[in-house]
Amino acid sequence: MGRAVEDRARRAGTGARRRWNGDEGALWAAERERFDRMLGPPGEALLAAAGPVAGEWVLDAGCGAGALVLEAARCVGPSGRAVGLDVSALLLDVARRRTVAAGLPVELVVADAGAPPFRAGVFDVVISRFAANLLPDPAAALGRLARALRTGGRLALACWRDPAANDWSALPREAVAAVLGLASIPEPDEPAAFAFAEAGHVEEVLDAAGFEHVRLEPHEERLWVGDDVGDAVGFFAAAAGAGLRGAVPPVVLGEILATLSDRLAGFAGPGGVRLPSSWWIVTASRARGPVGPGRSPERG
Repeated sequence: MGRAVEDRARRAGTGARRRWNGDEGALWAAERERFDRMLGPPGEALLAAAGPVAGEWVLDAGCGAGALVLEAARCVGPSGRAVGLDVSALLLDVARRRTVAAGLPVELVVADAGAPPFRAGVFDVVISRFAANLLPDPAAALGRLARALRTGGRLALACWRDPAANDWSALPREAVAAVLGLASIPEPDEPAAFAFAEAGHVEEVLDAAGFEHVRLEPHEERLWVGDDVGDAVGFFAAAAGAGLRGAVPPVVLGEILATLSDRLAGFAGPGGVRLPSSWWIVTASRARGPVGPGRSPERG
């Protein structure tokens, strides 16, 4: 990796830590039950593809508020181990309370998913739901996660596909663009939610990271985002409103939210507001790289 790439990755990593321990982390902590419900179907598909079984060691890289790592702990049982890793101390505080309430022995570690503080060959399975694509240098970061796997160990990722097929992202951006008279809203200059949208790119990254038998399975489903239009608009306003409030006058923000409300109305029904969504379930196995001795995580 060149010096310029390293510098960009370092800056992006610093920004991510700031966001996830600041406003973004606070939003996810406050809305944890909503996110659990929204992301439940991809999480179920991810665990089914990963297939953790009793006695295995599982790492959830980017575990957030802990919903998925708790399910992994149930899969591996008392003879296995489930470890959750996240850069957000805010979200791990929530996860810790949930694990205590559930009575499950989940281990939680505050660290960057791209720099896991474990010895080589510790885990049987690494899972990550919509976090791997946010890593500043995904090939290097996933290479480090590969090192934490035993040879032949399994990787399973959930990654968003085409932005146009994911209305949870497309509709708010379209509403902003329509009100501001823009053709589109540009992507931010940092790792984005759709960085792994292209299958060929995912395969190249995982090959460079030391994985083989890479398989991408497409999934499409309408994901719940709110009980009704007002609930969904309120959520999107909280998620994106802080940045918009600093960029547009209140009357313009009101127009944007009204436009979004009109667009969401077409997706409302007895089961709430459900938006078309599309994601990959990516599976692979560790192919190469040194494997250290021992089966015990070593904190760094």
